[in-house]
Amino acid sequence: MNIDSALGNKGTGKKKGEIAAFDLAYIKFADKEDIPCLHFILHDQIENVHDNQMSNLLTEIVGQVNCQYVLPILRDKLPSDIEVDQYRVVSLSQSNKLFKLPS
Repeated sequence: MNIDSALGNKGTGKKKGEIAAFDLAYIKFADKEDIPCLHFILHDQIENVHDNQMSNLLTEIVGQVNCQYVLPILRDKLPSDIEVDQYRVVSLSQSNKLFKLPS
């Protein structure tokens, strides 16, 4: 018997949160040890992560890591305590498309 079976199945959000934390911790560790690595993280489906976990990642952890952290997410899926404007680089919509391709 392994520990995971005793604890039950992890949900998608918990797994995504753990992956995000690991990726950020690895970059911080690699920088400290002078290990070459990419300083770019792209996580999809981050909206499955619980609001308090997402807030902690974005407001406390990401700012301490030398990386570009990209989250494709709808604004209404973000926790209300996150101020989007300080993190936003680009916003897209039906009228403002990245590649300007007609519908």
